[in-house]
Amino acid sequence: MRVSIWALVLAVLISGQSYSADDTEKSVSPVLIAEFKVVMADVFKLMKADRRLPHDLSDAEIKKKVDSATTAYQKLQIFDATAEEAKAFAAQKFDDAKNTQKLKEMLDFLKSTNIEMPTTTVYAMNQLKSGDLKGARLELCVRLVEFNVGTLKQLDVKR
Repeated sequence: MRVSIWALVLAVLISGQSYSADDTEKSVSPVLIAEFKVVMADVFKLMKADRRLPHDLSDAEIKKKVDSATTAYQKLQIFDATAEEAKAFAAQKFDDAKNTQKLKEMLDFLKSTNIEMPTTTVYAMNQLKSGDLKGARLELCVRLVEFNVGTLKQLDVKR
């Protein structure tokens, strides 16, 4: 079964699921939003380079796509953080060891399924392999991949 990230996002929007499962009061983390915009700009440029997006797509059009993706993911509460998390994120304090282990486990799960990995997940996997994934970017990628894994489990995708 091939599932794209946009199909996953749509399925979750329809079902009303969000990233956050607890009732702790949270707010949007500016650190995660800023990192997401950088990651998505990179992702869209990569998609343009390998012709999954039109080769003549302008930087302004990429920015619109990034803004649109940011709005969609914000509705899914991917960027939400508790006051304690927001304070730690602002101070650039992240648990890289825990996040790296968590990301590796989720990527192993995704590899065991028969789905086409979403572009953001492939990006996270490549960044992890290169050793460049840490801090806010690692935290963000864990949240993005965790969202995808949760959605797949909710849809009961078989291994």
